Amino acid sequence: MCIKKSLMWLCAAEMLLTCGCVSNKITMNPPVTAVIIPDANTTAYKIEKVKVSTAPYALPLKWGNETFSDRFIRMAHERYPALFNNSPSALPILVRINVNQEVHSTESFAVYLCTLCIVGGILPSVPWSTEWQVDIGVEDVYGTTMRASKVRAEHRGWWSVLTPLGWIEVPGNSDIPAVDSTMFTSGPGIIPAEYKTYILQSMVDLLAGDLLNQNPAQRTKSAQAPISTPLPGKAPGLLPLPAETVAPF
Repeated sequence: MCIKKSLMWLCAAEMLLTCGCVSNKITMNPPVTAVIIPDANTTAYKIEKVKVSTAPYALPLKWGNETFSDRFIRMAHERYPALFNNSPSALPILVRINVNQEVHSTESFAVYLCTLCIVGGILPSVPWSTEWQVDIGVEDVYGTTMRASKVRAEHRGWWSVLTPLGWIEVPGNSDIPAVDSTMFTSGPGIIPAEYKTYILQSMVDLLAGDLLNQNPAQRTKSAQAPISTPLPGKAPGLLPLPAETVAPF
């Protein structure tokens, strides 16, 4: 029995040494919320394709068996079927997403080494963060930019390599509940799967809100409307001069 318990403790210790424990939180700035589509809305958009810059940890190009573009389009159809669909009257658009990643973890690693692996080894580490500046551009079928928006996602956390104390909730606000994970699945520059879905959802919400508020489809229709011109052989009529009047003394 003692040998069995010892082996269990050794296995648990090996898992901690190998995987570590991480607590994660995420915030969006500015905050992104779901959009309410009014019943009077008659404009729909057909997302032809989503092109995203390479950021494999924040925005994986593969989502299971789906590409990122297919996953984005499917979520847009599910969340806003009246705004995003494949109806014949829907305006085709191309969505371009550019992501710039900044990792702030130098202090965490420095304290970990300077405290001989106590802070970050036994105790939770100094919090680290990863920030993503997400730029979303919308183009029509002619390549003309119709709308561009920005949002900043911040993923914060701390870890412990030798104990489960890293699963204590990291301080600070979070848009959605904190997520516990291992150092294999999250950390500086590596976002847990739950937050990937949240970032994708936030981008769809941001896109829906901008399209609904700005209504670029209406501007496109106005730009494509024919300009009225006079018939051949007929000069435009001149307005008659006003009748001459005599001012009274």
